[in-house]
Amino acid sequence: MATQVLAQQVAEPARKTGKPITNSSISKLLEGETVKIEVSPSKRCWHLHKNALCHNSLFFAAALEGDFKEGLEKAIHLPEDNEYAFKLFVLWLYKGNIEEPADTTKLEMWNHAWSFFELYVLADKLMIAELKNLAIDLFRHTCLRSHQGPGAIHMKAIYQRTMRGSPFRRLVVQSAARSFMSPDATTGASKWSTVMAADPDFAVDFADHIREQMGRKVLPYAFKKNDCLFHEHLDGEACAEPS
Repeated sequence: MATQVLAQQVAEPARKTGKPITNSSISKLLEGETVKIEVSPSKRCWHLHKNALCHNSLFFAAALEGDFKEGLEKAIHLPEDNEYAFKLFVLWLYKGNIEEPADTTKLEMWNHAWSFFELYVLADKLMIAELKNLAIDLFRHTCLRSHQGPGAIHMKAIYQRTMRGSPFRRLVVQSAARSFMSPDATTGASKWSTVMAADPDFAVDFADHIREQMGRKVLPYAFKKNDCLFHEHLDGEACAEPS
């Protein structure tokens, strides 16, 4: 199963470079030395294939294929990263996908959704665009299925942990703007005042989006939009049309 998944991961770069996909190029990802990776303050330890790590992540490739200490010692420490998010990364690395959680309580569903945000942050650090796209899809789909979204506290955290222009910022701004502009809204912009005070970027993004949507009675529901609108692609690329 792992070999089939890694074959798919090899196929995409091979198509871009024009190099043929061979059995040897696939098997090499599951061969060779492993790397010790300690994650989170608890120092949860993983031993993962170096070839698979470097093939999928520019972060690991830079750390392990050069003359840095990590490459020489075949060990990397990630004390600030979320342990469960890294577990999801390992699942994706060897299985090629992460399944959406089963329907449970609203609290448990929100915890799942937030773990997908943690995965997004990790994927951003590891420089894996494909995994970032999957993580934000899982976040949106889980919120949609549980009929809930991030409140002011979580929006504040999202802005603090993402960069300007991040798709995740666009997502939460659109969510906040729709709530603010809804005919059924019971609160005004004061609901988001803590986020605006903590991060002026949110206030600017929020105002810009409201101005762009002026004249619309109801703003589109961000969690129902086309997935690709929140994806990151190289110039000229886009998601494949659904069959």
